[in-house]
Amino acid sequence: MNIERKKARLAAAINASLKAQPAPSFPEPVAIIGLSANVAQSASVRQFWQALDDDRSLIEEIPATRFDFTSWYAGSNIEEGKMRTRWGGFIPAIDQFDPVFLACCRRRRARWIRNNACC
Repeated sequence: MNIERKKARLAAAINASLKAQPAPSFPEPVAIIGLSANVAQSASVRQFWQALDDDRSLIEEIPATRFDFTSWYAGSNIEEGKMRTRWGGFIPAIDQFDPVFLACCRRRRARWIRNNACC
């Protein structure tokens, strides 16, 4: 399915959803003027949409630059303190992630960094 068909399907779904709801009363018109996202293997929203259009999987084996998962990986076995998967969706440039900008609290930020073993 090409990107134009996906956009059209999304617009149709949004329009159907809006028709099913009473119209909100805004004092002024609202415009969406930008879109940003951090998604797996995509440096931009355009790259993400292109990957979807190409039917490309954005799931990959844990990159060695994140951490050496081999000592934590248990395969299909269930072992305490071990993980059963070695796959995930990883955003590029994790070392540039700015949790302060996203207003993460200090405890959550420390846990996030520890759990994701930044480079």
